[in-house]
Amino acid sequence: YLKAIKRKRSTHVIAPTHAEGRAVTGEIRERLRAAGAIGKEGFEYSRLQALNLSDAEKSHGLSYAGPDLVIQFHQNVTGGFKRGQRYRVSLDDGNKPMLQAIEGGPLKPLPKQHADRFEVYRVETLQFSKGDKIRFSLGGTAVDGKRKLSNGRIDEIKDVDERGNLVLNSGMVVSKDYGHF
Repeated sequence: YLKAIKRKRSTHVIAPTHAEGRAVTGEIRERLRAAGAIGKEGFEYSRLQALNLSDAEKSHGLSYAGPDLVIQFHQNVTGGFKRGQRYRVSLDDGNKPMLQAIEGGPLKPLPKQHADRFEVYRVETLQFSKGDKIRFSLGGTAVDGKRKLSNGRIDEIKDVDERGNLVLNSGMVVSKDYGHF
């Protein structure tokens, strides 16, 4: 991989499991950092890892027992849930899943009857450096509100602005809170 990068060739590394993929990625990044191909400083970002629950699984309270869960709506739902909004999941005293907007506010019951209108994610922490290649795992919009990010898009991190947003080689600026990396 490192030899191919030096020759400006495109290459992919394939690992049979996510754990092996994380391990090999960590090793590659350390060697890229040592070679000066990526920045020495790392910046932490939250990543939303889709749990890929079925609609039936999303309608059961037991599916929400894990730590650091977030729900993002991909369609509007009666009760004040808007497309694109994110909520943290917490369980009440009866182990009933409740939602709280990321910005805070009152708890709302999970609209399980509309399980087809939201996705459940686990929040993970990633570290990016200048020069890292990044792949987006959900379509969206850049900070300017005009340029579109497509699912699967690969770009390189050119810089990190004063707000912590990612400045890409393509000129796009992506919110530090985007999450779908």
